[in-house]
Amino acid sequence: DIMRGISKRHGGMPIGCLVKPHRGAPSQRMLSVVSRGARALEWYTYGPDYSKGDSFSQSPELLEEVARAARFLAKAELCLWNAKYAVEPEVAFVFPRSSEIWGRVGPLGATALENAKWVYLALRHEHIPVDILSEQQLAEGIPSRFKSLYVIGPNLRRDATLKVAEWVNAGGTLWTDAGGLSRDESDQENVAGNELLKVGTRKVEVWGKCPEYRATTLEPLSESNVPESSRITLLAGNVSQGHSATRAHIAREVLEVGGATVRANFADKQPAMIERSVGKGRVVVLGIWAGVSYSAQVRRPDFNMQNDFDPSLRSLISYAALSSKAVRPAVTSNPQVESVALQNEHGRCIALTNWSYVADRTH
Repeated sequence: DIMRGISKRHGGMPIGCLVKPHRGAPSQRMLSVVSRGARALEWYTYGPDYSKGDSFSQSPELLEEVARAARFLAKAELCLWNAKYAVEPEVAFVFPRSSEIWGRVGPLGATALENAKWVYLALRHEHIPVDILSEQQLAEGIPSRFKSLYVIGPNLRRDATLKVAEWVNAGGTLWTDAGGLSRDESDQENVAGNELLKVGTRKVEVWGKCPEYRATTLEPLSESNVPESSRITLLAGNVSQGHSATRAHIAREVLEVGGATVRANFADKQPAMIERSVGKGRVVVLGIWAGVSYSAQVRRPDFNMQNDFDPSLRSLISYAALSSKAVRPAVTSNPQVESVALQNEHGRCIALTNWSYVADRTH
């Protein structure tokens, strides 16, 4: 999706992608990039490098999977070649470069990036297509076609923040989570961001850490002395899917209500998610690191992707987009089956990708 956005920004620049079969799911990885406009594909490996494992030429099973994926792509080429999204996304997603930079030098390391990745995944599990924008694009002005904007990260440039505030006042819906928009590109207080959100003193309570990124493993979260107040209750009728309870992992931010509507509470009755009208628009703030929390249960050797993603938490993440009636052109009954609606000169199609992995096998 990042590449797709760059291509659009540069007048349809051709894009390609490397797929490493030894990382698993070659068919799914192939379809996910081709359905987003990639027209060049390389089955990539560092090999032969048997000690590191970055080779698949010695694996008959992987060679067979690659061949099966290539044959499927050949059969579907008429539908997929030069195809674009059938409907333009109405949700914009931003992980600010400022948050990435400051995250690298801060005590929490990879947390900001990991949080953004898993918030993105939760939106895809709800079949919500997104356009990924940069801070620079925010600073240039947010197109009016977007109904909701997800900004994931504590740092956001001041000029971009002012444009976000302008867009919200004109009718847009902003979603962010713990610490969001609280700091600027110099890691100083983001006055405009805090004024827009109006959630009080920005203080994130931390009781754990997200591990550094590993390309082929899902390292568990490190938590100690988890407070009972980390548990979250979704208030009846306030969140679209009607799920009841979940919990925050590694951190939380207690939010000040100040006239906002409370959508969820922590166990100690402090607000966990609030919604506030701002001009003609809204801001929705979830007082946890939502993406990190969404990933918590799948971070184990015997993971089951069909069962390990908390639907209650997913409903809190997707609330802003769904309540804004953002377009979802293709929805499946299973969150793990990704859907991408496409169109080219030959007509329309839907790319369906099954990500329902259980440990080392797929169903």
